[in-house]
Amino acid sequence: ASMRVPRPCAMIITAAQILQMVMGLTVLGLVYHWMHDVHCPSTMDNVVWGSLMYLSYLVLFALFFYDTYLKHPSGDKRAKVE
Repeated sequence: ASMRVPRPCAMIITAAQILQMVMGLTVLGLVYHWMHDVHCPSTMDNVVWGSLMYLSYLVLFALFFYDTYLKHPSGDKRAKVE
């Protein structure tokens, strides 16, 4: 028997994952800035590959959130214009 997570909890979890990706991109942006201003030992490879990773996950989680929680079903009678 499988346990179902209530919809509001699932939405909060997905929103938290989206926020995690935004924060990851923010940290990498700060690392890039600090590489030039203060002593923050990192490489451009770390910034570039980390940014690509966080950006790809951000897009995937955002699309999942939209498709799962915001998009109206195609068979929805309210969406029909007749």
